[in-house]
Amino acid sequence: MNDQHTDAADRPAANPGPAPLGLRLALRLYPARYRAERGAEIAAVHADATADAGRWIRARESAGVAAYGLRVRSGLAADRPAGRLLAVLAPLAAVAALGGALPSIAQLLHHWLFDQAPAGNHDPNWQLMMTAHAVAYGLWLPVVAAALFGRWTAVRVLATLAALAAVAAWGTDMYALTAGMPGFPVQFDLSLLVQQCGPAVLWALLVLAAPPDLLARRPLLRRRPELPAALLVLALTGALTYFLNDNGTWKDAAVYQAIAVAGLSLSLLSLAALRWGRLLPAAVGLALLPPALMCGAIEAFVTVQFGSSVTFSYPAVLVGFVAGAVLLALLTAAAVRFLHRSPGTAGPAGA
Repeated sequence: MNDQHTDAADRPAANPGPAPLGLRLALRLYPARYRAERGAEIAAVHADATADAGRWIRARESAGVAAYGLRVRSGLAADRPAGRLLAVLAPLAAVAALGGALPSIAQLLHHWLFDQAPAGNHDPNWQLMMTAHAVAYGLWLPVVAAALFGRWTAVRVLATLAALAAVAAWGTDMYALTAGMPGFPVQFDLSLLVQQCGPAVLWALLVLAAPPDLLARRPLLRRRPELPAALLVLALTGALTYFLNDNGTWKDAAVYQAIAVAGLSLSLLSLAALRWGRLLPAAVGLALLPPALMCGAIEAFVTVQFGSSVTFSYPAVLVGFVAGAVLLALLTAAAVRFLHRSPGTAGPAGA
């Protein structure tokens, strides 16, 4: 009898049946070799996590499996060099976005405190624009606060909201600028979309691309090598935004050209630090890349004439910005692949 019980215990468990469709589709996102080696393990963990669970829980777990499959396929997993670089870059991207927002926040406060007409004469469209921009810029304050204390789920959610709020603020501008002109269609200025929203959206994407399991290990306050770098990024993006917000700079295309050339060159040259396994210098350069790319798109596709005449190439600015971002992402991925080394003495930040 005991021998029979032992034999039964040694036999493999019965096949639980085919995996759910959602899980099978999610597993298809993994490279074939990875799926062959760990697919059964992933399916078993998924089965345990969704046992007796509702449809929402099963869908959420399958989405998590799919998201990690995309990370593995794209090389952004926590055990890959690109994933480790993004883990260093993500908090710097959040700080850079805050640096870009602070001059605008100060400008909005100045308008509210000193430039408003008496209460009975307020323009509701002007108030709507100011409120929309205050929300878009102000959301980066709790993003950085959450990063300082290691609340990375909140960082990711708030950064997403900040990017969406920036696009919504642009839409509010487009509506408010034409609301007082009956019969005049709303003009969607795509060059203004790139200028107002492009860097914020890229910074948010950099935050979202970082592996959550690496971010969860340390809050920014405990990353001593990265705190001075974060302050440097904050100061540089803040100064650049303050300079660009000055009315006089818009009319001089050479300003945008100089910022674009200097910023793009610095960002790409910083990737050379990967040759010695140093992630932090490369992360600082990449954190400064979004405003440089924005200036490059503006300078390349917007013709500004002295005086009051301004001619915009609406689609080209947006297409150029997106194409530039994709090209720079591919160049960065190539640099990470061919230059990165992992010295045994380097810390988690590679500093």
